[in-house]
Amino acid sequence: MASRIRSIAQTVLIAGCLVGGLSAQTRYVPDKVGKWTLERHDYMTAQEQASLSPAEKNRFDAKISGLISAIHESKTFSPPMGIEPHMYANYESFDEPDLCENQPCVHHPPAFSMHIQFWYYLLMENGQVGLQKFVENEVWVHVNNLTETLGDMPWAERIRLPDGRQIRYMPHETTACVGGFPVYEHHSGDMKLVLTKRNRAPWVPVTREQLVLALIRERERLNAPLAAAMKSTPPPCTAAYNEWMSHRDERRKTTEEVYQVTKKTDPAGAERYRTDMEKLVADMTAQLQASQARCETQRKQAAQQAPEQVSPDRTVKPLRAELARMTPAERASPAWYDKESEGPDASGLVAPGAPRAEELVTTNPDFFDRSLPLSDMQVISVYIWYHPAVGPDHANLRQEDLINWRLYEFLTTTDWQHIVTLLN
Repeated sequence: MASRIRSIAQTVLIAGCLVGGLSAQTRYVPDKVGKWTLERHDYMTAQEQASLSPAEKNRFDAKISGLISAIHESKTFSPPMGIEPHMYANYESFDEPDLCENQPCVHHPPAFSMHIQFWYYLLMENGQVGLQKFVENEVWVHVNNLTETLGDMPWAERIRLPDGRQIRYMPHETTACVGGFPVYEHHSGDMKLVLTKRNRAPWVPVTREQLVLALIRERERLNAPLAAAMKSTPPPCTAAYNEWMSHRDERRKTTEEVYQVTKKTDPAGAERYRTDMEKLVADMTAQLQASQARCETQRKQAAQQAPEQVSPDRTVKPLRAELARMTPAERASPAWYDKESEGPDASGLVAPGAPRAEELVTTNPDFFDRSLPLSDMQVISVYIWYHPAVGPDHANLRQEDLINWRLYEFLTTTDWQHIVTLLN
């Protein structure tokens, strides 16, 4: 895999969302010159400050300034036509669990992120020019954050290796290039650009054994509450109803006292109060009786089920059996996964050539060169959200495609070769 990214910036272009709902009277204003806004925060946590000397921080800050300037000098922002780009630049905290993958950030270069929002000028129905600020077309730039070089997560929960590293999809290599760098595409169509001079990949394959063991750990974690509940003795189904009925005389007494006091000044109101309270008590009693009946039915049905059908371990045993059937070579081979094939009785592992097969990867723990100064930038990932239908053939560019064209323009005209020179 190292040969795939040899001294390269891996480019993965990310599909985004169009701004919909523009009326015929609301149009973009592509010839209006906007302004570039930068909001930069150089705050570092105490842990980060302790790991960097003042000289190292100054050197890293200078590199970040060079990166921001290189982005600002791209054709899209010099000048920004029809848009107002807003960049928010911040250090990423070592407390972020995904930065060092839940491991101590030992001699980890500082991480930095830049979020660029594209605000677009619109000609409104009243003839005034306004700004559309709530759009989902944007750019994310991450420095020294390996997790951000990976693809999407196949699961809602973050399935991890024992050391905390996430398991994600491997981006697909395409035939496209940007600035001489290969383009990668996520299985979902999203796109990302990754730049590095390191002669090794920022990710490594996840093995079949690693995936199955990770799924077993996650299912055991999810099953733990059920397992604990099954070990305890549940309260009887009659508990709530009996508790409610034990206070029957108290409720009657209180209701009568309020009724008598109210009757002296508002006889009609007192009658309404008594009627409402009688209905409330009757409704609550009926609800508790129905709940008790459901509880008794469910427990009777559960008692008739085979132990293996209700065991918290029922979704784990098939995975253990699947792992036991693997040969040592199969266990060590790369994991290819099909989300639609995963279920209570299966891990989702498939053959590499199977339909919908996706290679799974995790961050490479040996990617960073720990001998380099902490002030060095070793990897940059760039997410670019735009509609993939916008491309080189823009002669008939529709009005509503302007927002996507600006992002495509940023991707294809930025001097990525120059940005690579900032890396070590």
